[in-house]
Amino acid sequence: LESATATPLGTEIEVLQQQPNNLPPATSAEAFIEYEFYDDEDEKARKEEIPASLVPPDADLKVQKADAPDVESMLLRAAHETITDIDQQEIDYPVPKRKGKSDGSSVPLSQAKRSDTLVHNDMLKTVMVGSVGHEKSALSRAIRETPKRNKKRTTIGLDVHNWSVAGMNFHLWDVQGATTSPGWSSDNVPNFGAHPSTQSLFFSDESLYLLVWDLACHNPHVNPVFDYDSDEEDEFVNEYAKEQAVAEADRALQEDIATRVLGWVDRIAQRAPGSAVLPVALIPDGMESSEIKRRCSKMFEMLESHIKWNDGKSAMPNIVLDDSKNVLCVNFTQSMGIKQIQETIVAIAESGSVFGNLDATVPPGTVEVLEYTRRVKRDHKLIRLDHVVGELSDSIPMQQVVKVLRFLSSVGEILYFGTEEEDILSSFVILSRQWLVSALSCILRNDLRRDIADARKFMNMQCIYSHAQFKENEVTKVLTNGAASSCPLLSDDDAKMLWNEMSFMREAADQYSQLNESGTTGPTMFHFLEHLLVSFGVLLPFGQSEVQNSAGLNKSSEVFLVPSLLSQNVPSDIWGFRSTESWTTTLCHSWLFRDGAPSDLFENIAVSLLRDLYDFSQKSSPVESTEPSSVGHKAPIGSDAAQEFSKPSCTQSIGPVRIQHVICWRSSILLKIGTIFPDQKSGEMRESFVEIFITIVDQNSTHCVASDAMRGSMQRVIVSGKGQSGWNGLKLFKGGYQAVLDSVQSSLSSLNNVNRQIVCPDCLARGNPRRASTWAWDEVAAAAEERRESTIVCRRGHRVSSNLLCGICNIESQVVPPDFPPTKPAQELLPSVVLIGLWDPKERRVRSVGSGFVADKKFGLVVTAGHVVVNMEERSCHFGAPYLGIPDAKLFIGVLPQESENKNAVWRYCAEILADDVGSNVDACVLRIRTKLKSDVDSEQPGCDTPEELLDMGLMRGERLAKLKLETVFELEQWVRIIGYSQGDGKEARQRVIRSPDLARGYVVRMFSANFSDGSSSSSDSESRRTFSPREEIVVRCPTIVGHSGGPCVNDEGTVVGILSRADPTDPHRCYLVPAAQLRQLLKRAKKLCSQPFYTTTMRNTM
Repeated sequence: LESATATPLGTEIEVLQQQPNNLPPATSAEAFIEYEFYDDEDEKARKEEIPASLVPPDADLKVQKADAPDVESMLLRAAHETITDIDQQEIDYPVPKRKGKSDGSSVPLSQAKRSDTLVHNDMLKTVMVGSVGHEKSALSRAIRETPKRNKKRTTIGLDVHNWSVAGMNFHLWDVQGATTSPGWSSDNVPNFGAHPSTQSLFFSDESLYLLVWDLACHNPHVNPVFDYDSDEEDEFVNEYAKEQAVAEADRALQEDIATRVLGWVDRIAQRAPGSAVLPVALIPDGMESSEIKRRCSKMFEMLESHIKWNDGKSAMPNIVLDDSKNVLCVNFTQSMGIKQIQETIVAIAESGSVFGNLDATVPPGTVEVLEYTRRVKRDHKLIRLDHVVGELSDSIPMQQVVKVLRFLSSVGEILYFGTEEEDILSSFVILSRQWLVSALSCILRNDLRRDIADARKFMNMQCIYSHAQFKENEVTKVLTNGAASSCPLLSDDDAKMLWNEMSFMREAADQYSQLNESGTTGPTMFHFLEHLLVSFGVLLPFGQSEVQNSAGLNKSSEVFLVPSLLSQNVPSDIWGFRSTESWTTTLCHSWLFRDGAPSDLFENIAVSLLRDLYDFSQKSSPVESTEPSSVGHKAPIGSDAAQEFSKPSCTQSIGPVRIQHVICWRSSILLKIGTIFPDQKSGEMRESFVEIFITIVDQNSTHCVASDAMRGSMQRVIVSGKGQSGWNGLKLFKGGYQAVLDSVQSSLSSLNNVNRQIVCPDCLARGNPRRASTWAWDEVAAAAEERRESTIVCRRGHRVSSNLLCGICNIESQVVPPDFPPTKPAQELLPSVVLIGLWDPKERRVRSVGSGFVADKKFGLVVTAGHVVVNMEERSCHFGAPYLGIPDAKLFIGVLPQESENKNAVWRYCAEILADDVGSNVDACVLRIRTKLKSDVDSEQPGCDTPEELLDMGLMRGERLAKLKLETVFELEQWVRIIGYSQGDGKEARQRVIRSPDLARGYVVRMFSANFSDGSSSSSDSESRRTFSPREEIVVRCPTIVGHSGGPCVNDEGTVVGILSRADPTDPHRCYLVPAAQLRQLLKRAKKLCSQPFYTTTMRNTM
């Protein structure tokens, strides 16, 4: 367009000095103009008698402020209101003197009567579009040159204003959401008015769309940021860093434009073919002209590329760009660019190459249909097409009526959504747009969940004497009833209930039924509304399911996700990829989109996922093994969930699934799923919890992984799960993670240029998730299933079980040791391994049994597990109490007698607790042998009747104790042996102590190191909450035996790499060791105490 020119970007200063608009005289009405004609004065008088207080909320006409209720008042007083459509109000419209039939010229449609033979269109629907936070309304006010600001809203609203200039009427449409409360960011709450699906409800063909973009001024990633070192000698290093920062900022800018500009172009192409798009850039105060030019140039470049890419597609809108490759820029503070916007809009309207229907002769029958709809809308909000055709069939054929309705919809007179493919939408004509907005306001509310509950309670009270009851849908009940759940779900019955609660909706339904000769009832109107909202994506359906009604009969029910009610931004601290417990793991699968993902991808993923999640919750998945349970010795566990599984049974099956909570955002979902496991021995029901995080991210997102391998517009869909790692993540995968992975994969299977990957869990646990290594899914699956490889190595050297990554939860019956014998036989190590018993003199029995080893024969120091002799019951007021808090308790040490055929240990020594580190989350302590029994006690219970003699250092040397050395270096998959004194199933130790040693063989799986990302320490955490969360542990694949707690885990050379701390809560063939490095520090402290000249024990509890 020659006249549709934009201001050159390099001359913003000149634009600021421009004079006010010199367009032809224009008028601005604060309402959309409706033209009505009356056959007699009585009819007009009846119309004028309608009081202003009955005008619906968000009325877009001039009424007294005191008489116009807001939307909130309407909803609260809905049972007592009578709604009259705003479009019935007539306003004096300043237009040129009407020309008519007398002079033979054409009459504008805005002034035409049925008697006029030549009528041309003088109306252009202009729609303001833009993402959340963009000041569309401010631009509309600036174009109309009015200082009046929009009122605050609590629900969705539609502002339609008229701007008349040069003999044309521009109807400016602006869909508005709820006003953000003070102190709240617009990114933290849903803005349903800015959602594309909501705005596209009011799109129409042959319209002008002002696409507003804020130059990404609220996106911090589009600003180049780099650390400049002024002392750097190599200037090329700084230049490289600068170029890298600029490149990253450009990528972020491209992503913002693709989402907030091109996404709207595609939406307009989908919903409004034959339209024109005028891009407008809003310039914030203080932005430099060079930065404005950079961003506008990038916008122009991407729009131009988008046009070329879609060249030849008939539905593609006409994007108005000038030849000088500039974008129209506006600054409200300095009134910059407003004149150019006005001139460009007029130039577009006057150009016949953009809109063929503007200033052209209207279709035959237009005036007749327009007059009829204006007359009927006084009493009806919507009518059926059949009724319109029936009333006008004598003069206008049906096909022509449909053509006229589409034309009137394109200029904003009515709303008609008829297409050849949609019978339901083609059968209805909405006469009052404000009625549709009010209907949307009933369901598009931030407090939807509470409103549904209140409406159900109210409606059930109304039906207290009838059999009809409004029950909660089973799907929404399962997915949203968690205390922390935040998921905008709506059933079809809930939608009809919310609509029926409103008097204006019931009145509209009654009027609709009376108008139709077919006798159709209210639900038909509600069915049309539901179908309309589904067609435009305002409601995303799950797919029909069968439910029982109040009479016990099955009926089809539908559940919808309302995407416009999803919160915008995900809290940065909602998910972390590290675990603080060695028995848990965090897995992460991702799908990499190399060319970017579709804008509505995550909404489609969310709908499918929530539907599949409900189906999963209604099923149970038995997983059984043939081996009886191996029950571990009591061990301190670092969370409540693990505490419930301290004695697992591997023959148990996964039972009912319970959805703990579902929290949804626009680009993320957080799930917590509880799976019930019945203990086959006790019959007690136990629950395992799995947390799953699903999100779509770009390179700059907080929760992005492996971002160093991403470039340009790449995006990832991430599915990360936390759960127990035993049995190759059996409870994690069967507890919901596999179901989520399958659902996401099903949603993405039809898309191209998508690569499925698995992120290394050790990289996530030990380093920066942004630099984590990834494997191709096919590579890991082949290693696990085809080549039967047990481990796979990432590029950072981490070795991970391929079965764990793929979810192949095969339950291994036993650990098969290698054929070659160890360098040092176990028989040579047994003299150093001791039996430990804590004697309760009051009950005259051993209260706790464990194993240990002699670590220093000079001072008589023995190392064992802390929980054997120290109270480590979580959240107990006696947490950390020595001798389990037993008054006058005694520690007896049993050893294998040398040069004797007796293969059972005998009780020979008494010891005291010298040092422990339980407060620092180390499950270990050092005992010092203080006395020797006069004679060995060869019985299950040591007793207190045997005399003792004190052992000083000289006498201690004569005991000829054998010690074991510590080794802090070990390798993954290194074979080890755990030596100790087995106590059977644990119950026998209550009656007698088994004193025969044994061992179990296994291999090292991994080294676990806890990460305290919040800056707190493990020690302070344990002391404040009285819980146990180990800082470091060695994970070993080895059968756990009751009584081995504190027993040494030795390598082939017989050196100690750690002591047994606890068993896995799920897998009896997986256990955890206190590393030798921590034992060495504890021993060093104990020896320092022993070396003090006047050392006396102060550890004895005097309780």
